[in-house]
Amino acid sequence: MGNNDDESTLLRLDRGADTSRGATSQLQVRVREYRGHRFVDVRLFWRGDDGELRPGKKGIALRRGELAKVRAALEQAEAELDAGAGAQP
Repeated sequence: MGNNDDESTLLRLDRGADTSRGATSQLQVRVREYRGHRFVDVRLFWRGDDGELRPGKKGIALRRGELAKVRAALEQAEAELDAGAGAQP
């Protein structure tokens, strides 16, 4: 899962420390290619003892045909959160 010319990181979102392991984590959204198929990879990375970010097991790979459905579901979830009492950004 190393970086190469077939990958493009679109988002890096620091999530702070994981209290169970004491490690910091980062959510990344990347466009990747595997065996000739391009997809969006949403994955949680963690920082090892050596300071390097490593991909974790927590993540999902989305094919092009799945993006619109996931985007719609996320927009609906955001609207439901906003409709709740004390909505936060």
